Amino acid sequence: MIHWQPGVTLDEVERQVIMAAIRFFHGNKSATANSLGVSVRTIQNKLDRYEKEDIAAGKPPSIPTGH
Repeated sequence: MIHWQPGVTLDEVERQVIMAAIRFFHGNKSATANSLGVSVRTIQNKLDRYEKEDIAAGKPPSIPTGH
């Protein structure tokens, strides 16, 4: 479920949606991209950015590995 409240940015909501789709499709980027109407490259670029943001913030990776 996506949780929006005042102060949550569009980027944060987009990340929630992409990560929910990645989990739903068990890490399958093609299925995720198709379901969201974007390219696989777009999904890969977003996931790469999220990984860098997590590392910079000292958080554990939120991206499933192995797919």
